[in-house]
Parts: sequence; structure tokens; C-alpha cells
Amino acid sequence: MNHMGASESQTVSGQSEQGGSPYDQFWTMSPDLLCTADLHGHFVQLNPAWERTLGYRLDELLSRPYVDFVHPDDRASTQAEAARLVGGGETVAFTNRYRCKDGSYRRLVWNSVVRLDRKLIYAVARDVTERRAVEERFRTLVSNIPGAVYRCACDNLWTMDYLSPAIEPITGYPAADYINNRVRSFVDVIHPEDRDHVDKLVTQAVSESEPYGIEYRIVHRDGTIRWVYEKGQGAFNDAGDVLWLDGVIFDITPQKRAQQELAQRTIELARSNADLEEFAYAASHDLRAPLRAIANLSEWLEDDLGPQLDGDNKHNLQLLRARVQRMQRLVDDLLTYSRATRLPHPVQEVELTRLLDDVVFMLNPPEGFSVEYADDLPTIQTARAPLEQILTNLIGNAIKHHDRERGRVQVTMRDMGPQFEFTVTDDGPGIEPEFHERVFKMFHTLKSRDELEGSGMGLALVKKLVEQWGGQIYLHSHRGAATGDDGRGASFIFTWPKRMREREEATS
Repeated sequence: MNHMGASESQTVSGQSEQGGSPYDQFWTMSPDLLCTADLHGHFVQLNPAWERTLGYRLDELLSRPYVDFVHPDDRASTQAEAARLVGGGETVAFTNRYRCKDGSYRRLVWNSVVRLDRKLIYAVARDVTERRAVEERFRTLVSNIPGAVYRCACDNLWTMDYLSPAIEPITGYPAADYINNRVRSFVDVIHPEDRDHVDKLVTQAVSESEPYGIEYRIVHRDGTIRWVYEKGQGAFNDAGDVLWLDGVIFDITPQKRAQQELAQRTIELARSNADLEEFAYAASHDLRAPLRAIANLSEWLEDDLGPQLDGDNKHNLQLLRARVQRMQRLVDDLLTYSRATRLPHPVQEVELTRLLDDVVFMLNPPEGFSVEYADDLPTIQTARAPLEQILTNLIGNAIKHHDRERGRVQVTMRDMGPQFEFTVTDDGPGIEPEFHERVFKMFHTLKSRDELEGSGMGLALVKKLVEQWGGQIYLHSHRGAATGDDGRGASFIFTWPKRMREREEATS
């Protein structure tokens, strides 16, 4: 660029409008702000982009020191940069803010050189105000992402072109360390045992133009092992060549630790449950013989001492035998409960109508009670024994807990796609809502055992069997103040899966 005075600049502009030289056209049409300045802080020549950008006429800008138009906070650094330039330096990407005629400011990025022989500074400035605003919005967006955003080359080192500051708490190293592998590559912090696995998965995804998601370990700066989840994908040109990889890296160490703790607790719980069931099985089995001996002894005493026993003694012996019988039922139910997960149950063809016939026959409902079900229920492939036990307990409970001399129990079944839904409904007194969960707990009864004999194990066993085979059970009752309905009856509804083979193998 040749040195020109103000009058010469006006001449150049006039020539440009009439066509002029290529240099003149470049000077006039450039979107960048071109200028020359003297060594004393005044512009010498400005192209029309200055007027378009700042709103001042060129003569207004030429009439005052250029530092007058610089933001007050940037004046000291601008003067220092000018002094360095005059001392023989070169300005590259220096940034400051210039005031517009409307009072706003534009952010300019400068590149400058000095010609001391001509006592001129040659400079070009680019308005980056909008770009900086976009970058600031991007940084704000990235700062709110709970992970480290990156753009990197698809090479062996994952050479980073951009990496957000969130990488520092994840790896312990600042983002600047990874840019162009300035201090270290990102591969350096990947756990050595995971590097090949990560490289293989990313390479495969990129070759198929698919996004990738991968969990792997990194070695933190403090030496600890962290787990991260990375989600990314390649950017491709029209020829299908990969240009770079964009993605985000999340620290999932807390989730991994929680998963490991949960898995460990699950193992411990399973072991504890197995020990508890083993104890229940052994204890209930070992208690049966002593209870039989006590019952037999009371009968022998009554037979041998018959005439010598007064009414109170006879009553006490009868009470003893009643308590022993109750204890025997409790032990038997406990034994049945503990056996529920110990015995294999083969899957077989089961005619549901015949199964219910057998259940009703064994229960032998008292006169005045009916158990109703369709006589054309389907034949299904299932484990017969647990299903029979469930239906026996539910129907038996409906009869035993009925408060009238006559009653009706209905059993229905619906095909629900992957499972069947069975419903056992009675017209008894119903169950209050506050007991809907408690009735499925062990040893819980709605009435005292002196009022109604029972161990409180029946529904607990039903729930255990239903859930063991992959189903669910719940209770619906019309009775309860919560609904304002004093209607009668209760319905026990449980689901029963159609596919039983896996459950059979798991149980056995």
C-alpha cells in the first residue's frame, strides 16, 4: 500500500466509482477496515468500510486522534500495542473496541505492520462483534451442558481443535493442554486397558457414518480412575470423507459407583434371603416332631388320668392341643413358604377348567357357598403346582373370611397378550384400604387367631409365588371410607406370564 494524503484518498475514491485500477476497487469494496496511520496517533487514510461500520464520516475520523474513538477501558492496551509496533514489532489479532456515532461499540481485530522509512503504520481491522456475540452465546450454552464438548480430528491421538473448560474437573487437566496436543493428547488420559476398545468402537461408527456412545475409564490427574460416557459423531464432506468428530464427554463415576454398590447389595441380599429361607426350612422341619410329641402326650395324659381330671384340667389340655395344632399349621405354612423357591416346577399342559375343578374339590366349600368359573377355559403351557397353590389360597381365603352363611366366589381369566390376568372375586365383607398392602405381609391377619384360625402366611405365599414367576398381584375392594363406598366384596387380581420356560430353569 502506497502512502497517500487525504486529497489523494478522495481522488482514489472517485476513480473507483468510475472503474479505476484493481487496487482502487479492492480499497473501496473491501468489507474490512483498511487504513494507514502516522506514528503520532492519527489516521492518514481510511477506506469506506470505516464509515459503513462506525457511522462517522471519514473526515470526522481523520480529524481526531484515533485513540479518542477507542473504548476507555481499551485505550491503555491500544497505546501500548502502538508503541510496541513502532518499536519494530508486528500486530497479530490484537482486539479492542471502537465507538460508533450512535454511542455503541464494535469489537475489532487488528493485524498491522510499520514502515519506519515512510513513518506509516499499515493496518487492517475486521469487525467481529457479531461473531463474538455468537461465540459468547455458544460458551454460555456449553457452560450449561453437564459435560465437556469437543471437536477433534479423527486420528490416533484425537487431536483436539476445541474442548470446553468442563474437561478440567473430569480429567484434572485444563482444556488448553489438549488443543493441538499442546501438552498432552486426550488418548494419554484414557485408561490403557480401554484404549483399543474405544478406538475400535469409534472407528467402526465413523466407517458406518453412525453416531457412537461409549463408556470407558480415564486416569485423573490425581491418579484416581474415573468413568466417562462419550457421545459423538463424525462430520463428513460431500465425498463421504470424515472432516472431524464432534461430541460431548460426561463424568458418570457417581452412577457407576452406585451401580456397583447396588450390585453388591443385591448379592448380599440374595445371600441373606437364601440363608433365611434355609433357616426357615430347617427350623420348620425340625419343629414338627416336637409338636407332634406334645400333642400325643396331652392325649395320653387325658386318656390315662381321665376320671381324675377336673373340668379346669381337661379344658387346659384341650387348650394345649388347640395351641399345638395352631403351631403345627404355622409350621406347615412356613415350610410351604420356604419350599416355594426350593422345588422345581416343570412347565406342562394345564387345562384350567380341570385345575379349578381339582381346587374346589380339595377345598370342599361348605353348603351355601359356590365357586363359579367358565367351563371352557383354555389349556395353557404353565407350571401347574404354583398356579394351583395360588388359586387354592385365594379361593380358600374368600370362603374362610366370609361373614355370612351363604356366599359366592367367581374366578375369571383374560388373555392380555404376553400374559394372562386372573381375578378371584368374592361377595364377602371386603377389606379396608389401609390393609391392602399389609394383607400380603407374613403373619398378618385381619382378625385375631382366637376369632379365626390362620397363620397369616397364605397371601404372603401367594405374592411370593406370583412374583417369582414374573407376575404381579394387587387387591381391589369396594369397602372403605376413602371412597365413601360401603359396598361388599373384594377382588384379588394377578398376572401370569405365558412364557414359562426361562422361569422354570431359573427356579429349578
